[in-house]
Amino acid sequence: MKHLYTKIIFASLLLPFISLKSFSQKDTTELEIGKKRLIIIDKKTQQENAIYNLEKGKQTFANEIANTKKIIKQKEAELKNKEQELKTIISEISKYEQDSTKTNLEKNRIELEKQRIELEKTRIEISKIRATIEANKKKQKAFESGIVEIEKGIAEIEAGLKDINAELNSMAKNDEIEQKTIKQKKLGRRFNAHWAGFEFGLLNFTNENQEIISDDEATFMRIRPEKTFTYGLNIFEYNIPLTRNTLGIATGAGLRWNSIYLEEDISLVENEDGVIVSEIVDENIEDFKKNRLNIAYIKIPVLLEYQKQIKRRKLFFSTGIFGEMRAWSKQKQVYVIDDVKIKNKKVDSFQLSPFRYGVSARVGYGGIGLFFEYVFIPLFKEDKGPEMYPVMIGLRLVDF
Repeated sequence: MKHLYTKIIFASLLLPFISLKSFSQKDTTELEIGKKRLIIIDKKTQQENAIYNLEKGKQTFANEIANTKKIIKQKEAELKNKEQELKTIISEISKYEQDSTKTNLEKNRIELEKQRIELEKTRIEISKIRATIEANKKKQKAFESGIVEIEKGIAEIEAGLKDINAELNSMAKNDEIEQKTIKQKKLGRRFNAHWAGFEFGLLNFTNENQEIISDDEATFMRIRPEKTFTYGLNIFEYNIPLTRNTLGIATGAGLRWNSIYLEEDISLVENEDGVIVSEIVDENIEDFKKNRLNIAYIKIPVLLEYQKQIKRRKLFFSTGIFGEMRAWSKQKQVYVIDDVKIKNKKVDSFQLSPFRYGVSARVGYGGIGLFFEYVFIPLFKEDKGPEMYPVMIGLRLVDF
């Protein structure tokens, strides 16, 4: 019985220690993954499991205490009965001892001996019952001490869980902010319009009926189409995704440079009414090598673009409008007189329209594409020169 009591005390003290030790051990996940969130979650799980095991142990101890109390109650009732039996036997022995002088001496002596043997047996049984009661009381006390230790362990673990939950909530908020940021970045990154870049194309003109202008309509502004070009340097781009990676709006800013090669060897001048007319440069010119009207515009577009991923690149189509503001303009001439090469430059507004707008369309794959643009405002101000509307078509060669 002494060994049993020792084992119970040892088990009651060892159980909470083992449970607390299990959740305080280093997490092996840290060695494999090394992510703080996973480590904390794993520790939280360990502590929750420790609480579960301790609660389970506490319930087991409570059941043992209830059983022990039941046993103690039964044994105390049994002890009471045995003590009553003992009193009865002692009374019987006393009666037989008083009757020993009578005639039935031998019979009384035998009965007396039996009662004495029964008395000894009862005393032994009472001693065993008392020992059992005492052992169960000690057992009950040991389990009660174990429950106190378990409750202390649970309280310590729950305090640790509060800290872990607070840190997890903080990390969850940070994760939510980070995920929103990543999502926004992905959304902006996945849709990337094809506006910024370098473009090169042919420039020509139409009349008010959107037909290629004739020489008679162009008069002194007749051009050499094979030498008349447009260049675009689209520097800034801003994307507004409408869907995750297929549809969006693009805007930005860029430069448009038109180089118009004049067919006639003339200079552009204003007459008294401010109308652009032609003037012969010099009758002694032997060789007119170059006669260009160069115009630079600042350009802002608003384009709706559709994209479709094909293998590693995107097929795209965009259409929209644009507005342009003239930045500067000049006429550049190169000719020869008396074997002397002369370069002449004239910077002027030439009564060119200061603002203009038009429509634009683009189609391509990856960084390469075609563009088409038509301007609704004539090259010159109203009634200040030939009525001619720019039209451009070309290649998109470089993607920024």
